[in-house]
Amino acid sequence: MKGCKRVGRNDEAAAGRCSEFGNRLLNLGVGAYAGGRHVERERVRRRQQRTQVDLVVGVGVGRRPVSLVGNASARGLGDELAMPIDRRRFRANLYADWAEDRPYRENELVGRTLQIGERLRLAVLERDPRCKMITIDPATGQPEPRVLRRVKKAHDGMAGVYAAVLVEGVVRQGDPIHLILQE
Repeated sequence: MKGCKRVGRNDEAAAGRCSEFGNRLLNLGVGAYAGGRHVERERVRRRQQRTQVDLVVGVGVGRRPVSLVGNASARGLGDELAMPIDRRRFRANLYADWAEDRPYRENELVGRTLQIGERLRLAVLERDPRCKMITIDPATGQPEPRVLRRVKKAHDGMAGVYAAVLVEGVVRQGDPIHLILQE
């Protein structure tokens, strides 16, 4: 598919047209939070002494949107605060490394449709409002109130985006993210 950056795959299975967006998913939020709000199930398979984690993201009654945060956004917030920020503070389901590695790139996706991997399609609905939970360091459990104050002051209290599942699919580490152009 012309203009699509494929990462870790040699197939052209992605349906629909995509732009020069060239983004790719490198890391997944598959900790305690991934199995909670809206990920249908988490499967862990052992193959040849290594663990591969797949997320099956599905639709269903009462399901909340999938949360997506760019790794560059966590780094950017850390730069703003002059301290390292662990991306796990955001408790996202999916973490993305954008091709242009620009903080807050995901904010520009509101109102757009993404395809992740071979099948999963997400409609990006809105920016993700943040609460006190992002002040807690996931490694130490210690609160750092400056984090939420900065997000409220500089980013309207938002970090990351929420997306609704349009088409169910399995997401794997390294899957590409394509921006689907609307007809």
